[in-house]
Amino acid sequence: MEREGYYTVDVTHVGYQPWERANLVVAAATCHVIPWDQATLTPDGRLELLKGDRALEVEYRVSSTDEIGALKLARVAMRRLAAAKP
Repeated sequence: MEREGYYTVDVTHVGYQPWERANLVVAAATCHVIPWDQATLTPDGRLELLKGDRALEVEYRVSSTDEIGALKLARVAMRRLAAAKP
């Protein structure tokens, strides 16, 4: 995410039903949290993140959180992973 504002996320992949979430809010405080090398939000409720040689997968759809909660959790987890790098 480069800028704060309202966003619509569309996810399509062969073999899955299209998924869309509109009016996702990105606040200024969450912009540039960690510049991911790759980030994927899957239709089955997983957030997959890659930063260098570190990967993180958050399965949020089976929990009580949503996409925003998963991103907040991922921010904390990726900072800890980065700090633990030998």
